[in-house]
Amino acid sequence: MVRLFRSAVLAGLFGFVASSAYADVNVGMSLFSEGKVDLAAAEWTQDAENGNGLAAYLLGTLYQTGNGVETSDVKAIQYLSQASEDGIADAQIALAFIYLEGSEEAELEPNTELGLHWLDKAAVEHFHPVAQYHLGLMHRAGYGGLMKSGAEGNRWLLLSAKKHYVPALIELGYIYANGDRVIEDPYKGAMYLELAREFGTDGPQDMIRKAENDLKFKVTAEHVAEGKVRAQAWKKSNPAR
Repeated sequence: MVRLFRSAVLAGLFGFVASSAYADVNVGMSLFSEGKVDLAAAEWTQDAENGNGLAAYLLGTLYQTGNGVETSDVKAIQYLSQASEDGIADAQIALAFIYLEGSEEAELEPNTELGLHWLDKAAVEHFHPVAQYHLGLMHRAGYGGLMKSGAEGNRWLLLSAKKHYVPALIELGYIYANGDRVIEDPYKGAMYLELAREFGTDGPQDMIRKAENDLKFKVTAEHVAEGKVRAQAWKKSNPAR
């Protein structure tokens, strides 16, 4: 789960900043774009000290990945906590997974309660598809003391899928094609896989190919053809948000 999230963060970093109202981080962003990550980090450190939550989020991701700075879970937690309290949804998700996994360096034991707290805030208050997707998986698995529930898990996955989040679409493809705690429906499974292909042109192609291969005996050519038709109707009912 963490691997998927971190990939999404790094891929979406520039778009997130460009669309943000926090103009104060743009100096650091320009430096980051030029490869001057150490100078960007210094700029964002000052911004974060002045109360800028987005700058704190950007710093947190740098310290998590060791991009231009020395990797530090302690500093990552510090800055991601600041950003999370400021309502930055991506920071809340990143912080959630630190709590869920724990950190030996930061002497932090796994804390499922805090992890789910931040993941839930990102999913409920910000409608974040990544948070909704992971909550879906967790509810289906009964993770961390959650009541194991296919219905609740599928509800979260569908909310994520309606935002065109490809991993959620793929997961629903598996669920319906295999009849995993739902009535088996390979046509619906094929529809979700078709939607994943259409929305995933710049996304996780390896996941899509694996799903197609895993389900090749469940989803026939007939199912695929009907799935394409259903996918077009689904898109009209669930436009991009």
